Amino acid sequence: MGSGKSTIAKEISKKLNADYYDTDQMIENREGKTISEIFELYGENYFRKLEEDLVKEVSKCENSIISTGGGIVLNPDNISLLKKNGLIIYLKNTVDDLVSRLKEESNNRPLIIKNDLHTKIDEILKQRENLYKNNADFIIENKRVETTIEKIFNFIR
Repeated sequence: MGSGKSTIAKEISKKLNADYYDTDQMIENREGKTISEIFELYGENYFRKLEEDLVKEVSKCENSIISTGGGIVLNPDNISLLKKNGLIIYLKNTVDDLVSRLKEESNNRPLIIKNDLHTKIDEILKQRENLYKNNADFIIENKRVETTIEKIFNFIR
């Protein structure tokens, strides 16, 4: 959340002339609701099931870049499917960087709404960091978009 996945994935897909899929955006489009509304109306488990079903679909796509939600790693089946046909890249950020990026849009993020932003992001990152590290084919410290894109592009070539 806030790591720059969507921004960077779009740019990489343009450079590679590859299809681009954003799982969160696709879920919102299909459900006709924002992620926050889905969480509020149906709960996180419902959202995670939608996410899992979508990963089954997009993980089969060839010549594509897939931007997923940060919680995708919570389901080992998602990781297996994504690794089967591609690479997983972890855009590593500090808690302070994420807080800085998310402070203006925290009301649109269901896992951080009504929480102390720094504390909640730190908690989520501690919960997921080993999953990110252990499942990534490439880890990159994400500071500047242009530098990150260049490093990823060089890695995947």
